Amino acid sequence: FGQHLRRAVNALLRIRQRKADLRRDLSAQGMDDDEIKHRIRQDIFLPAQTFKQAISQQPIDMEQIPQEPIYMEALNTLRPVFDAYDRGYNFGEQGLLYSALVLLKKGY
Repeated sequence: FGQHLRRAVNALLRIRQRKADLRRDLSAQGMDDDEIKHRIRQDIFLPAQTFKQAISQQPIDMEQIPQEPIYMEALNTLRPVFDAYDRGYNFGEQGLLYSALVLLKKGY
């Protein structure tokens, strides 16, 4: 999964903002730091990781995509990028050079 695509996904999923918001809310409720870390992992990091794994291969397995609106919006935003790649392409195994060559070859 290319580093640049990972950054784009993190931005679309607003990982930092959601983490800060959840930390603030749970802290205000008096939750201890270990429990806050657990909830952040459970509510934000694990679903984001599942999303990244699901979109790393073409075709995307829609059953693996978390169904919350933020994930569906991110998927819809990224759809033109995924459509530029051949079916069966794996973002996890291919390098950015290969990706750039594919896009150049297709005229993007």
